[in-house]
Amino acid sequence: MADPAEHEPHGTHQTRKAAASGWIGSAPVFSQICFPSDHPRVAIIASLATYGVGYVARPVGCFFLDHWGDTHGCKSVLRAELLATGTSVRAAA
Repeated sequence: MADPAEHEPHGTHQTRKAAASGWIGSAPVFSQICFPSDHPRVAIIASLATYGVGYVARPVGCFFLDHWGDTHGCKSVLRAELLATGTSVRAAA
């Protein structure tokens, strides 16, 4: 009987390839929903830029909020995050 693990991909190359495919593959759908435009290329570039900003902002925010949470407590960081999320959602609407 064959080992079930034989059919699974091995290595990090396959994982990176799958992650990149999922990230790029969601851009056309995201661009149509969030950036309706007469120019589909502009909408795709805007959607990829939105993902890119998220990937850069998360580690930077985590660095600062982690330090703030250690010095002032987790509750104050949670309040600040909820306030920032609510403000950004409200401003976008």
